[in-house]
Amino acid sequence: MGELLDDALRGLGSADVVMLERARELWPSLAGADVARRALPVAFREHVLTVEVANATWRYVLEREHREGLCGRLRDATDGEVADIRFVPPGRGASSGPE
Repeated sequence: MGELLDDALRGLGSADVVMLERARELWPSLAGADVARRALPVAFREHVLTVEVANATWRYVLEREHREGLCGRLRDATDGEVADIRFVPPGRGASSGPE
């Protein structure tokens, strides 16, 4: 049933929405419980997953120490659909402009 819904949404031009939902489902297992409690995927566009991070300290840690590993796991889990991650402060997830 899920595959049929995914296919229907893709046909309606909502592939980004489908990928965002898939990334949200995968996030706790790929990022780990500690990260998942503090960071949440909020947008997906042009192969970039935007993740809101609860505070500046965690954002720094994710950017500096976990970005590469998370990107790799997401690329593998999404067959290359997610090519990059953008970590943003709360409230900036839907923004498409510079941070």
